[in-house]
Amino acid sequence: MARADVVVCRVWLRISRPPSRLSASTKSTFVPNIRGDLTMADTIRVVEYFYITASNKPGEGARALNALKEAGVNLLAFSGFPEGRQAQLDFIPADPAAFKQVAKRAKWKVVGPKRGFLVRGDDRVGAIAEWLERLGVEKST
Repeated sequence: MARADVVVCRVWLRISRPPSRLSASTKSTFVPNIRGDLTMADTIRVVEYFYITASNKPGEGARALNALKEAGVNLLAFSGFPEGRQAQLDFIPADPAAFKQVAKRAKWKVVGPKRGFLVRGDDRVGAIAEWLERLGVEKST
């Protein structure tokens, strides 16, 4: 693969647990695992994500998330972590255009959009390793 074809990606695992009672419409989304338990089938999709840096102080993440909430921006995933005296807040919005409007209004210095994969499925050991191996074999990364 040529260097220009390489796409750097981030992978998020969103954990979903099957409900105790399944309706007829939801049963098809669950498959038996090795032990025979019903588990949610993994899904993967390409997403756009953005990040901002903020002060590493209590409440900064909540302030950003509340701005998005008040504007009705739905997030597929969110991650925040300290980075020195700053914190990095990663957002995967369902509607990137709506996210950008809120960010502009709030005067955030946004990095992105960047592309990544959002993986949804059961919480299990090695889930991300399995997906990255499959993506590598298919040369999708």
